[in-house]
Amino acid sequence: MPRLPTCCAAFLAATLLAGTAQASQTFDFAAMTCGDFLRATPAGREAITLWLDGRLSTRPQPTRVDMHEVLLKVQPLLAACEELRDAKIARVFELQEQQEQQWPTARISAQ
Repeated sequence: MPRLPTCCAAFLAATLLAGTAQASQTFDFAAMTCGDFLRATPAGREAITLWLDGRLSTRPQPTRVDMHEVLLKVQPLLAACEELRDAKIARVFELQEQQEQQWPTARISAQ
């Protein structure tokens, strides 16, 4: 599986930690829920989506990132997460990624 480049990891950590008084140094994306995603800042949501896209992408060239394409995935994730607050964000992302052509309007179940 592809690894997150150091520069992206630093950006992600800085974005998620911004404004947090007692922030953790570790992020467990496997445990992160939609509720966590909804509570993140807008920049944090973008960073989480960027990480998920890089880690779980089904694209043939996952080392190339189109930031506009990635950022278009934030709003559908927000919409799905509003209904699935306890679902794991990685699972919700994977289900939407499987329906990639439907990203802007994808609706999924909690399963």
